Amino acid sequence: MTALQSLSKKLAPLNIYDISEGTNIFAELSAYAYAIDRHRQNTQIVLRECFISTAESYGIEMREKVFGNLREDYTLSQRREMLKLRRGFGDSDFTLAGFDEFMSSLGVGSYNLFEMFLTYEAVVTMYNTFSSTDAQWIENQIERFLPAHILVHIYYGGPAFSEIDAEDMTYADFDTNNKTWRQIENNQ
Repeated sequence: MTALQSLSKKLAPLNIYDISEGTNIFAELSAYAYAIDRHRQNTQIVLRECFISTAESYGIEMREKVFGNLREDYTLSQRREMLKLRRGFGDSDFTLAGFDEFMSSLGVGSYNLFEMFLTYEAVVTMYNTFSSTDAQWIENQIERFLPAHILVHIYYGGPAFSEIDAEDMTYADFDTNNKTWRQIENNQ
């Protein structure tokens, strides 16, 4: 029911006003009703954008800007899921499981974390492909998330040739390991 129909229905039993079409009262009610209908539409949009699970435009964008970068290359459902994960972090989430959720909230689906406890270092190797802007943003977010005393090294696409070469193996030695490509990529 539109606002004009609702107003007419409520005023008709009073028999005080002539609310037939073409009268000044009808024109005034029509103007009020139009404004009320527009206000209702705007209120519904604002209410929809207030919640991550229903937001479709600026509600998603505003939340992504809080974390520093719009994620327009992902679907709306993926963006919502990443925001839900990101908003759900608490003080007790600085564990490996918490780091998994954090990486998912950044849109990183495949990665490897190697911790060097004695030197307070961590190596994060990501297997996804990102633009240079996204990669820089992800690196910044990882450095912000991990404790400040840990030195973070971030790599893309598996171990670097220099890491493999540092093992000082011949091709015959390398081939006798009988590793799958996945094991080689994960440097296992």
